Amino acid sequence: MTSSFPVTEELNDILLWILLGTGVFLFFFTVVAGKKITKETVKLTIPD
Repeated sequence: MTSSFPVTEELNDILLWILLGTGVFLFFFTVVAGKKITKETVKLTIPD
């Protein structure tokens, strides 16, 4: 993969941080959504 412009180290670091941030955000979002879905499923299967 050859790019027309040289990618600087700074840009690489920024891209890395963006990817890291997105990954962490998605992870937490999945956990929170999973907990909500689990609660709803428990409500449906076990009537209180």
